[in-house]
Amino acid sequence: MRQIITVFLLSIFLTLIFTFPLILKFNTSIPGFHSTDEPYGTLWQFWWLKYSYLHRINAYFPHMIASPFGVNLAQAPMYPISDFINKSLTIGFGETVAYNLEILVSFILTAIFMYLLAYRLTANKLAALFSCIIFSFCPYHIVRAWQHPSLAQIQWFPLYILSLYKLREEATIKNIAFCVISLSLVTLFNYYYAYFSFIVMLAFAVFIFAADRKGSCKIIKSIFISMGITFFLLSPIIFPIVKKAYFTPKTEELIAGGYLRQFSDFFEQSAKPLSY
Repeated sequence: MRQIITVFLLSIFLTLIFTFPLILKFNTSIPGFHSTDEPYGTLWQFWWLKYSYLHRINAYFPHMIASPFGVNLAQAPMYPISDFINKSLTIGFGETVAYNLEILVSFILTAIFMYLLAYRLTANKLAALFSCIIFSFCPYHIVRAWQHPSLAQIQWFPLYILSLYKLREEATIKNIAFCVISLSLVTLFNYYYAYFSFIVMLAFAVFIFAADRKGSCKIIKSIFISMGITFFLLSPIIFPIVKKAYFTPKTEELIAGGYLRQFSDFFEQSAKPLSY
């Protein structure tokens, strides 16, 4: 417990340093690039969640956009848990403070969960501390915090990997439940990271099978059971997205919602060898 408290306090200190001078303008400014206006769109969503709730308006059909017809935001993927948290924080503190809290908390939680994962793997406090600082305050996390708050929520990823290792050590109901909860958190905050988690899970299962073919069956079975339970629990959210993306005729609404894209989009912002 003392280790976690130390990491918690250190992560708060480093978060304030890396985001300085945000703490001095916490209720009037947000982190971001001068060359992008995307954070303002997210900030508007925070405000709209509060406004729609207080005025009993459908949050996923804002009449203020493309008035008088409105826009159906349900055409795009939704994050109900994240929206609930953002709405609650905005009602309590306002959209600017809620936005900044989401960013700062992501750095703190990422450091704590990464420390737990690294310590589980190395049993070395100093190595775990060094790892959590590197991962939590890596350039990717900072840049995403400046532009895409939802992609800044990387804290659940090390927690999910930790659950896989615990499941490998002991395939119990408790560890399966831990794996289900952590994978659900990954999915409910960002579908991109859910996709990456699925790849990690498959790679992890292959590694376990290659390392111990005879004794790995129970572990691999537990991993797939946890995945199945997770997708069953989240099916009310996932199924409509999959149905709309793959089993609905192509329409302008689907294209506008981001479900359908050109093949060239795969390479638009992808890293290339010369990028390094």
